Amino acid sequence: KDGPADKEWMDLAVGDYVLAIDGQEIKAGDNYWKILSNTLNEFIPVRYAKTPTGESAKTARINAITAGALNNIRYEEWVAGNRAFVEKEIVPHVQEWETAGEIPRALWRRLGELGFLGVEFPAEYGGAGGDFISTVVFAEEMARCRSGGVALSVLAHMSSQWLTSYGTEAQKRKYLPGIISGEMVCALGITEPGAGSDMAGIRTRAVRAGDDYLITGNKIFTTNGVYGDLYFLAVRTGPGRPDRRHEGISMFLVERGSPGLEVSRKLDKMGMRASDT
Repeated sequence: KDGPADKEWMDLAVGDYVLAIDGQEIKAGDNYWKILSNTLNEFIPVRYAKTPTGESAKTARINAITAGALNNIRYEEWVAGNRAFVEKEIVPHVQEWETAGEIPRALWRRLGELGFLGVEFPAEYGGAGGDFISTVVFAEEMARCRSGGVALSVLAHMSSQWLTSYGTEAQKRKYLPGIISGEMVCALGITEPGAGSDMAGIRTRAVRAGDDYLITGNKIFTTNGVYGDLYFLAVRTGPGRPDRRHEGISMFLVERGSPGLEVSRKLDKMGMRASDT
C-alpha cells in the first residue's frame, strides 16, 4: 500500500490469497509474494487491477506482469527482474570485488532479501518453492555481470540443493533458513590435489568414530572456502567398483570452526578473483 500511486490495491492479507495470473489461479504465500513485490516491484513497474466483480475476495488479477519463480508462470519477467538487479547492484561493483578477491557479505544478504538464494528451496524453510528453470535463468543473468568469480561464488552457494534432497529434517531446519537468507555462506569442496573433474578419483575419506565420522584428506580450489560458513565436502565412505567408480561417495556438512578443519591459504589466482577460493 506504500507503492506508486497508480496502483489499485485490494485489502489482502499476505500469505492468505490466490493470484490469478493470465487466467490461471496460482496459490501463493509469503515467500512468493516476497519475490514478486521485492524483486520485480523494485526493478520493473508492476500494475495491479481490482478484483473483477463476482470473483473471490481473496483473488487478485495481475495485469502486464508475471513472475517466473513458480511452475506454470511465464519466465520473461523473471528474466527481466534478474537482469535489472545484476545491472544495478552487481555490475557497478565488479572491479572492486575482483580487486578485493571476494564479494562482500552485504551482497549475500541482499540476494537473500530479494529471494534469489531461495528461489528453488521449499517454502517451509524460507524458500520460494520455485523450479529448476528459475535457477537456470538466475545463473544465466548472473553471467551478465562479466565476472565469473561473482557468478561462481553465488552458484556454488546454491549447490546446497544437496541438503534439500538428502538432508535430514533436523539438518534442513538448522541450516536452510540461514543459507536462503544469505546469513550463512556455503563452500563447495570436491576437487583435490589429485582429483579434479573425475570426482570418482577423490581420496578424502570418512570413517565411523562412535556416533561421529572422522574425515581425513585435503581439498583444493574450494569455492567460498576461505570465508564460507558451511562446507559441503565430497568424501569416500566406501569403495567403488570397476564398473561403478562413483559408488561409495558421500556428501558431508562441516561447519566452520569444526575441530581439525583448517584453511591453509587463499589462492592468488590469475582470474575469477572475486570468487573466494
